[in-house]
Amino acid sequence: MFNFMCLKKNVFSVIVMIVLTMSLSITSLAKEDDKNLKTYGFNIEYVDKEELPKGAEEYDSLQEALDTFKGIVDSLEYKEPEDNEIMPYSTSRDVLVKSYSNGVAKVNLRCAYTTTGNANTGKVSSKKAYTTYTGLTISTSWKQSYASATLASSGKDILCKAGGVLNYNVIVEGIGTVISDSVTLSGTVNAIR
Repeated sequence: MFNFMCLKKNVFSVIVMIVLTMSLSITSLAKEDDKNLKTYGFNIEYVDKEELPKGAEEYDSLQEALDTFKGIVDSLEYKEPEDNEIMPYSTSRDVLVKSYSNGVAKVNLRCAYTTTGNANTGKVSSKKAYTTYTGLTISTSWKQSYASATLASSGKDILCKAGGVLNYNVIVEGIGTVISDSVTLSGTVNAIR
């Protein structure tokens, strides 16, 4: 009986070693291939593919995924809101300050504020900047890192700024991969007229 238990223990140990070796080999191969990649300055992180959002696109090579994300990022443009989107209408307002968009998906910098007087007179009594991510967002995601809203020296305008990371969630050769790029947005809201 003792020999059987030792044999079970040894077989289990061998299986664990094989699994660990295979895992390290896959990671080593992926990292070895990374040395020859044109990354365009993007960050690359390998994750369990089960951690990725549903709809992650699959690629045969990491370079193909990087090139696709580069195309997405190159198509993004900073856009100022239309005048009717930033004009104050009441003492409480939530406005679009700026967006980063390719016409399909958008990172939006927004500002919610209130004033003490009617019809946007008086003083700014509260302000909060935040971001949203809208549109067709398949295989992409947004993570806000910070957002701030400060009152300009005039006391009438709110200076908003936010930043975060735009992620491209893909599966490359069966390995979950997140390619990311930093994004910063800023703009001014004319709260008091």
